[in-house]
Amino acid sequence: MGEKRTMMNAVKRYISVMLVAALAVASIQIPAFAAAQSKDTVTIKVGQSVTLDAPAKAVTEETPVTGETPTGETPVTNPTPVTKPVPVEWTSANEAVATVDANGVVTGVKEGETTVTAVGAETWVYEIKVVGEGVTTAPTPSITGTVTTSATPSVTGTVTGATPSVTVTTTPGGDDKDVTGTPSPSVTVTVTSATPSVTVTTAPTGTVTSATPSVTVTTTPGATATTKPTTKPVTKAPTKAPTKAPTKAPTKAPEVKSVKLNATKFTLAKKATVQLNATVTMKSKSAKAPKVVWSSSKASVATVKNGKVTAKAAGKTVISAKAGTKTAKCTVTVSSKKSVKITYAGLKGAKNAALNPQKYVFQGQKLTFKAPTKKGYAFKGWYVNGKLVKKSYTVSKKATKLTVTAKWTKVTSAATKNLKATAKKGQIKVSYAKVKGVKGYAITYKVGKKSETVYTSKTSYTIKKLAKGTYKVSVKTYKLDSLGNKVLSKKAVSKTVKVK
Repeated sequence: MGEKRTMMNAVKRYISVMLVAALAVASIQIPAFAAAQSKDTVTIKVGQSVTLDAPAKAVTEETPVTGETPTGETPVTNPTPVTKPVPVEWTSANEAVATVDANGVVTGVKEGETTVTAVGAETWVYEIKVVGEGVTTAPTPSITGTVTTSATPSVTGTVTGATPSVTVTTTPGGDDKDVTGTPSPSVTVTVTSATPSVTVTTAPTGTVTSATPSVTVTTTPGATATTKPTTKPVTKAPTKAPTKAPTKAPTKAPEVKSVKLNATKFTLAKKATVQLNATVTMKSKSAKAPKVVWSSSKASVATVKNGKVTAKAAGKTVISAKAGTKTAKCTVTVSSKKSVKITYAGLKGAKNAALNPQKYVFQGQKLTFKAPTKKGYAFKGWYVNGKLVKKSYTVSKKATKLTVTAKWTKVTSAATKNLKATAKKGQIKVSYAKVKGVKGYAITYKVGKKSETVYTSKTSYTIKKLAKGTYKVSVKTYKLDSLGNKVLSKKAVSKTVKVK
């Protein structure tokens, strides 16, 4: 009996020493990988975070925007401009590759490339490249010690409140004086909140003194055994501050001069849709305009996606279109009146106007329709029940549906006649008969394989700075279709003249 006690105490001391060693390994911190950077590109690894430099804060200056309403009501303007500081706004073009928070901290998510934009007094653009995994883990050591008892068969227990995590396995044999309760067949033990994981072999129940720190072991079924620390606390290695990726002054994004919408307010029926279009003007004419970001101040009333507004419920909301540091706004009112389904006819091969209400209008609504467009055709007007809508149309208070029909005229242009072409030194003077109803005349002059066309609304024109040669001069008339395209007459009048 005494020899067994001596052996058990020796094993306990062995387990204590090995646990301390495991904890020392667990406390070592692996520093973040340093990012590499080339010019304006910041390279980080998956899981790594870096802090980017930010531009100074901007100030807002609301630009009043005026416009026509689709219902013919008096346009409104925005309030008097207000100037105030605005926090720097950070955005990632592809958050599946890298995310960025409000403080400019970029975190790699998966391998790939994206851009991060910081909008302040200036707009800065960073090119972000995310490469392979940047975090590794130390191998998980396993420490095994044995405290034997006479319990048969072996049982296991659940460990709670342990750091690091331990897995406790009981074994048969040994001194049974520390055992209380009734042992059961072996059961898998699950332990949480530990680094690294270690294995300790102990009795089914009783006291284990070789673990650090102290843990509570509960057997199933059985009593509770509490381990006690026998060594000094392990001091963790100091945590190294994350390495900040070297950055270079980023490329400045082109500055936006203004943003304007095709309407500043309108009223919709519930479930109706309408398309808003934003026009972005840049300070530099050669600069490419940034993408417009759309938002609704009250999405429960109306939502917006790529400028398409969808009415949800009665109320009022403000739709905003932002490009760079400039924003344009439109007030949208959704009526509580009963909705009326609207159908547009006569639009085969045509495109309806963006501000014409789609899907639904409401009873009593006063509608002002915009003209649609169709290549090669002139728009004659909108018709309801066979009658032309001159300025506006008011939906009946008893209506349940409404059909509005577009009517068209194919554009044709009659030919001119009586063409005269007189050549002088380096010039050709051309004249022809006037044709009623046409928009203008297309004059084409050709020498060899080279030809050029000029357009004029007059019935005579002098072609200048010509080289010597024989020229064929042709004249056609033209009209404009609903898209503003020139539709030429099928026939032309022609003459050949020689320039000396």
